[in-house]
Order: sequence, then structure tokens, then C-alpha cells
Amino acid sequence: IDLRVADRLYCMVPFLWSPEHKKAYYTIKDTWGQRCDVLKFFIDPIVKTTTSGYIDLREEGKSRVFKVPTDVVVVKEMMRPWNTCGGGNDGTCRNIWEKIWRSWVLVDSSGDVDTAEWFVKIDADSYLFPDNVKHYIRTKGWSPDDHHYFGHVLRHEQVYNNPIVAG
Repeated sequence: IDLRVADRLYCMVPFLWSPEHKKAYYTIKDTWGQRCDVLKFFIDPIVKTTTSGYIDLREEGKSRVFKVPTDVVVVKEMMRPWNTCGGGNDGTCRNIWEKIWRSWVLVDSSGDVDTAEWFVKIDADSYLFPDNVKHYIRTKGWSPDDHHYFGHVLRHEQVYNNPIVAG
């Protein structure tokens, strides 16, 4: 087995595409993102611009006018993008869970599922050591054909009675 192929790591980064966040995009690409075999940023369909406020990339023709890099995936199927939750445009509510599960569906339906054996969701404000993940997988003797989860469950009892899975 060629371990370089058997240990390919796909790094999914949920992201907000706006002028304020672009520095983080380039920082990730220039640091730990280089060590991922596949690096993709998944963004809401509503993007903030420096000139015209917000653009809805689900609207016909908008994605031709507003270009995003090829490693950025627009999650157009989102029903509750970050700026419209609760019926207002105050940005107080984001449905991150919807964004994550729809992103996983896109990974599968786009054919990206065949580009790696291992998949990790990592937040833009976190730092990942992809080489350590690959080493851990090899040390454990894990097979990508089996189901594995490593992370932890957060409990936010004061606000929610349900645990939040994070990892």
C-alpha cells in the first residue's frame, strides 16, 4: 500500500466570506492548509462585499459577477444563511449545523469523497497539524473503511439541554 495515497486528508473549513475574513483564508492556505491533501472552504450563499453590502449567490447570474476561488464552495442549499436568521438582517443567528451537514452532502455529491480517505472539519479560528492526524491514524492502525470519530462533546446546559458535538 502506498501510504501517501492511503492517508490522504480532506480538510473542510466552514467559513464566512467577507472582506474582514479574507486574511484568515490566506493565512490558513499559507500555513497548515498546505499540509492537507485537499483543502476546501465552505461558505454561506450570502456574502458581504466592500461596495454593495450583501450579495446572494443563489440569485441567477450573481455567481458570475462575484467570483470566489476554486477552493471555496458556496453552500447554496442553505435555508438559513447567517444574515437572515429570524427574519431580520441583524446577523444575530446562524445555523452552523445546517451549513455543516449540507457541506458534507456536497463533499459526497461533488465527487470529493473520492479525493481522500480521511476527512476533518476544522474551524477557521483553530490550528490543525495534518501530519499529526495522519500519524495518529497510522499508529492506531485505522482503516478508512471503518467509522471513526475523535473529538469531544460540549455541554451548554445553561442555554441548551442538548450536547453540542465539537472536535
